[in-house]
Amino acid sequence: MPGDAADYRLSYGSDALQFGELRLPKSRGPHRIVVFIHGGCWLNRFGLDHARIVSRAIADLGYAVWTPEYRRIGDQGGGWPGTFDDVVASFEALADIAPLHGLDLNHVVVMGHSAGGHLALWLAGRKNLKVKIHGIMALAGISHLLDYEALGNECAASLLLLLEGNSRARAERWLEVDPIRRLPLGVPVSFIHGDSDAIVPLSQSEDFCRAAGWQCTLNVITGGGHFDMLSPFSEAFKVIGRELQRLKTMPRNFSALVREKMLAPDAMFIRCDDGRDFTHAQYWSLSGKIANALAVRGVARGDRVAAQLEKSVEALAIFLACARLGAIFLPLNTAYTPTEVGYFVGDAEPKLVIDEKSFGNFMGLVQDQTDIVPDVRLDWDSPIAILYTSGTTGKSKGALLTHGNLASNALTLVETWKFTAQDVLIHALPIYHTHGLFTATNTVLLSGGSMLFRRKFDVDDVVALLPQATALMGVPTFYTRLVKHEGLTPEHLQHMRLFISGSAPLLAETHGEFEEKTGHAILERYGMTETNMNTSNPFGGERRAGTVGMALAGIEVRVVDPASGEALPPGEIGMIEVRGPNVFKEYWRNPEKTVAEIRPDGFFITGDLGSFDGDGYLTISGRGKDLVITGGFNVYPKEVESEIDLFTEVVESAVIGVPHPDLGEGVVAVVVLAKAVFDEKKMVTELQKRLAKFKVPKRIIAVLELPRNAMGKVQKNKLREAYRDLFSA
Repeated sequence: MPGDAADYRLSYGSDALQFGELRLPKSRGPHRIVVFIHGGCWLNRFGLDHARIVSRAIADLGYAVWTPEYRRIGDQGGGWPGTFDDVVASFEALADIAPLHGLDLNHVVVMGHSAGGHLALWLAGRKNLKVKIHGIMALAGISHLLDYEALGNECAASLLLLLEGNSRARAERWLEVDPIRRLPLGVPVSFIHGDSDAIVPLSQSEDFCRAAGWQCTLNVITGGGHFDMLSPFSEAFKVIGRELQRLKTMPRNFSALVREKMLAPDAMFIRCDDGRDFTHAQYWSLSGKIANALAVRGVARGDRVAAQLEKSVEALAIFLACARLGAIFLPLNTAYTPTEVGYFVGDAEPKLVIDEKSFGNFMGLVQDQTDIVPDVRLDWDSPIAILYTSGTTGKSKGALLTHGNLASNALTLVETWKFTAQDVLIHALPIYHTHGLFTATNTVLLSGGSMLFRRKFDVDDVVALLPQATALMGVPTFYTRLVKHEGLTPEHLQHMRLFISGSAPLLAETHGEFEEKTGHAILERYGMTETNMNTSNPFGGERRAGTVGMALAGIEVRVVDPASGEALPPGEIGMIEVRGPNVFKEYWRNPEKTVAEIRPDGFFITGDLGSFDGDGYLTISGRGKDLVITGGFNVYPKEVESEIDLFTEVVESAVIGVPHPDLGEGVVAVVVLAKAVFDEKKMVTELQKRLAKFKVPKRIIAVLELPRNAMGKVQKNKLREAYRDLFSA
């Protein structure tokens, strides 16, 4: 009955018993749940009795509290709640207990004090738990468990009890892991820490929250000590109540986050080059109508929606509509040929394909819909989009991105690049690519800013817009053309605060020339389809030409030996690998490729080669997969080579990318001919019928033979070196 406490004894297949107490609030259910785990060294005066005082106080706030009853060590009143396995079993018992007492398993917060916070993170990081964790509260930090052994007192005994039933080596391997790595994607963490804590320094919580970025909130209690965090009469407990309420209402998916961040609904969001304007509220309303139109067409949660459309606000809003509906958005480059589209549609099997021919009728259906979308239960791990990428084998594979992938990256970029509601971004990027669709749009959307939305990049148009804007995101081509424009002067850029470049390498010469002419240093960053953004040159620090900066908050980037996987020291070139909440979930229907490219420790093998300098700046040296990036678009050599090899006059071919003053890299085909003469112009014209325009080689060069190594493999590095100055004249 409400108001009663129920005690449970749970056997774990041995004589050892773990006791648990469930305390229910006086209000009627369903009750949200707080799991309370105490710290590593509690003396008699704190012990179980104090834990029950805390549980009663939390229950008085309206929560059901599941409190393990701690084992005792000899005559001491403290101790840990058993072994690691005991903790898991006690936590998972909630799955059986919940139906008996009206508990809400859709809202479970694990609260840990001191080293109990460390244990809460460990618990949250466990895979395949029967009960899902929706929030973590760390009171007085997350004290490292091995620290207690050095004290040589009853705390050491607590640690030994914790290790009971587990090998020492296994425990130490876990304890040595950086706690940030235990934080699951999208699970918010609230730290409550006193600035007078003499046991766990406040700086530990500050460091954790700085690394965790968007998922972490730090609440500092003035004058608070280590155990003050647990007093029901302290200032800290008032904060606990407030934070529990905040965690209860926090968004759990991307569309809910967009709605929460819409603090000024009537503020401008998009100004189009066709004269139309959309406020944040109007854009949200448009996405709602599109979502309902998709539902009328039979689209439901988990279904794919493919769109091959020219750039427009309506085309952009289809993505948010899919997110609200729980569908998976599949953007397709408008330059793709019917053959290419056929492959993507065949692989993704979308419920609906929207192209230019069907778009008019679809928008007619949209106009008849309400903008109120029924709630769909989604979480941060729910899929939100498939973006197709490829390796040098030429077989495209779909990177399945989640709500948490996009939310975490956008929130991190808002903070890193200091975007606010006062920002106005010039958006001249395509929206079938991660740069324009996610990086640019979502950063502005979640900061409350606005965009000057252009259907394409036109240098005269962009220069004319600069006095109205504060930021520009572009590919290197934007900047090579802008820097040549006579209207680009410091006086013309008085309102601009940030120029960002990505999607392809920015030449150091362009970086220097732009800064000399404008006084602005371009901020270069590094991202990819599978991860969105990974690194960035600093907003407030030195922006080093030729580098892509340092790892973003909450994201790990390492450079390893490709053969051994061992980390390399600064200055040595190796394979770049990335781990963090931004890394995609899996390759669509391709588990073998997923396993091959995501290591067991969670690091994604990017295929890019690079090195760190002594200050942590990353330089991209090349791509192990021979990928060509031209004008911000990926070109996979094998795909182009396969088309060229179909010509009867071609014996074999090798496609490479070489420096191009406008595109970053230009596509070049080197061919061996069956006869001495060929018509380059005619071959290019024919390839334009088979391939998207950006994939067609700028030049086709005939040679007698391709360079090969002892194993017979074509040495593309020698070809790149031989033709590196092809476009420099």
